[in-house]
Amino acid sequence: MLERAVETLHEILEKDGHTLLYLTLFGSKLYGTATETSDTDLRGIFLPSKQSCLLGNAPKHFTYTDEQDDVSVWSIQVFMNMLSRGDTNAVDVLFSQTNREAVIYSDPNLHLFRQYKSLLDLNKCHGFIGYALEQSKRFGIKTERYSVVKNIYDYLCHLQQHQLYDPMDRLGNYVERIVEEADNISMCHRVLGGNNSVFIKIGQTLHELGITMDEFCERITTEMNKFGKRTQKATENDGIDFKALSHSVRAIFEMDQLVEDGQITFPLKEKELIRNIKCGILSFSEVEKIIQEGLERHYPGRTYLSDYKFDKGIADGIILDFYR
Repeated sequence: MLERAVETLHEILEKDGHTLLYLTLFGSKLYGTATETSDTDLRGIFLPSKQSCLLGNAPKHFTYTDEQDDVSVWSIQVFMNMLSRGDTNAVDVLFSQTNREAVIYSDPNLHLFRQYKSLLDLNKCHGFIGYALEQSKRFGIKTERYSVVKNIYDYLCHLQQHQLYDPMDRLGNYVERIVEEADNISMCHRVLGGNNSVFIKIGQTLHELGITMDEFCERITTEMNKFGKRTQKATENDGIDFKALSHSVRAIFEMDQLVEDGQITFPLKEKELIRNIKCGILSFSEVEKIIQEGLERHYPGRTYLSDYKFDKGIADGIILDFYR
């Protein structure tokens, strides 16, 4: 079956003078998370003909799908551009060479993996976490904002339970302790508004310090109830797309490897866990915890210390060597 895919690609490309450089299993069969019903995805790289480049009509990609295979190949120029942007698909293809059983075809003159440290910028690989963050919003997973609101809510419940405040007290009398209990200065802090009015900012919401504690408690309780409604269906596994959640977890684990090891090794060592998530064996709350912890490790805007930088000169040299 895979040999047929290689033959078909060679035929498609060579009729216009293009050359197949690389083809690998992709998706679940690269990650090691495939099930009996998983499709076969193939991704690769090709070299556009010199003539098409000179005439300015070089193709950017080719795709074809049949009953067995879903195949996409990018021109080497497009592939390098994708790597420069930290595109997750390109990064997966770059490191697919760590799983020799996944590599279907490789031109003997293509040495991408040898120079991967010069073809990757860790601080541009935000797509791995971006997908996980998108899913966390979709399924109501408790993110940073939830944690802040929950901390404040717990503190207010403590005050009420022990009758430690008068409902008509002003919020301003408690603001310093609330900021302290929130335990996240970037998400909860005092801000100065117009006419010298002062607010406490929680997430993107402003609360004027002159309101009563009774009103503030109502507002925070309402916020908590909103989180509850969003997460209730998820907690009951009602309408949950566990396949999508498994991709989120997989992306987090890939980012973990990039940060800790400087590369991704396939198949992933967490493949069994990811497969179990995909099949719905883990509960939503268990998956939620994994994603929440991952988002805490790789919070948006985090800067990673890394010597890896995308070197356009090296990328261009790899491409030009094929045309010499």
